[in-house]
Amino acid sequence: MVVSETLRMYPPLGFLNRMATKNYKVPKYDLVIEEGTPVYISILGLHYDAEYFPNPDIFDPERFKKRNKRKRPSGVYLPFGEGSHECIGRRFGLIQIKLTLLMILSKYEVESCAKTSVKIDPREPMSLPLNGVLYLNVRKLNTNAI
Repeated sequence: MVVSETLRMYPPLGFLNRMATKNYKVPKYDLVIEEGTPVYISILGLHYDAEYFPNPDIFDPERFKKRNKRKRPSGVYLPFGEGSHECIGRRFGLIQIKLTLLMILSKYEVESCAKTSVKIDPREPMSLPLNGVLYLNVRKLNTNAI
């Protein structure tokens, strides 16, 4: 749940790009997306939409409990894309994230500090802190203690 919430708040990419495969009339609007038109889907826009994720600026892993996930429509949580265009490295990436966290957190205590920016730059193609640097305090744990 913690990894899922982190990927919601800080997705690897801010948007997905697709191509319309047929004409599509947008409901409630006088707009037709024509076949062949590039379409950009804002992952950040979906992940921070309070309709799908109440209090979106608050880190809340509980929103990924099964009962809470069932309340959301499919297609609003897209850290790796979805469907036939989903990132091929999704499973590997999730395993790598979890193993890395296990290795780091079993030996170190990691905390944010006063210089840590939690806001990301939505103009960047990859999720980066606004200042481009992620500051953390790291302290080695006494692994010999029982």
